[in-house]
Amino acid sequence: MAEQFEKDGHKREAADVYERLILKDPSTRRIVAPQLVRLYIETRQPAKALDWARAVSADMPEPQAYMAGVYAQLGGYNEARSILNREIETVQNVNRKVALLWQMADLCNRTGDVKGAHRALETAVEISAGHPEFATAKRRLSVFESRHSTDLNNLSPQPGQDAGGGK
Repeated sequence: MAEQFEKDGHKREAADVYERLILKDPSTRRIVAPQLVRLYIETRQPAKALDWARAVSADMPEPQAYMAGVYAQLGGYNEARSILNREIETVQNVNRKVALLWQMADLCNRTGDVKGAHRALETAVEISAGHPEFATAKRRLSVFESRHSTDLNNLSPQPGQDAGGGK
């Protein structure tokens, strides 16, 4: 029934059905709650989206990355960045750290922070040396640099200028 409501464009009604389903059968929460989060994001109900995201994040393989993604989708870019920064600082696993750096680069790019995105991609390349992610990290950095070459050139000091733009 909820799927039909979604197909018909009645997302709030679909969310109501999903919530009733979870109340009736709590074992469905793991599968249905992420759908609720998506629907509440799409229907611009941030409080409900965040409530359900918090409830289901523990079931996610990367709970902090998931929460950062939800905040970003809701336009909470500062909160998303803060979550990612904290997680990047503390995580020891290279695979996870590289994935978080890529998520940070995407977030920075989405918000127009070309320098931040570039820095995250460069860090991903540096820390992935000798790991399976290295080739992908280099490729992502290369693609980013080719797409943003003008922006990156404008960030770099010009000959005869210091980083502050003076002579």
